Amino acid sequence: MKRIYGLLALGLVIVAIGAAALFGGFIGDGNSSIGDRQTQFSALLRPDLERLAHQREIVRREAEGRYGIKELHRSEEDIPVLQALLDDNAFLPHQTYELKSLGIVFGDIFDAAPRYSWTIVTDEHGRDATIRYGETSRHINAQTMISQRVERGETVDVRLLYEETLESLGNENSRLR
Repeated sequence: MKRIYGLLALGLVIVAIGAAALFGGFIGDGNSSIGDRQTQFSALLRPDLERLAHQREIVRREAEGRYGIKELHRSEEDIPVLQALLDDNAFLPHQTYELKSLGIVFGDIFDAAPRYSWTIVTDEHGRDATIRYGETSRHINAQTMISQRVERGETVDVRLLYEETLESLGNENSRLR
């Protein structure tokens, strides 16, 4: 029975990811505007880099305390670390900043992939770090992709979320496993 509920939850996550991708829930296309304000991309500034480093350190310290992991790799090697932290409920749904820190480490995984990079997006929602796909207007809000799901009580499969996001952006280099 537990396996059935697990498969049902996984199916719901897949449906949610597909719906979010279809309706732009976590992937921006850079075409939105309010009034005269268009989506703009710019380089990360020193305060942005410092904030991202601080958030990575939150995750690294938690991983070290729980699993003895001394460093994060900023690559796909971090997927099992993120998954373990989520599976162990290292951060609770009300710990938004810490959950967004998991999202920063999740974003680093994309940043290591070809054609993806951290940048700043300024749009109708304000200014924030995002992962941009090449020189296109496509971008993903990696820092909230995990936090929003945890806050809604969803189970997050980090590998699946990564692969589905790559696929939804049309990355032909997606390394599905």
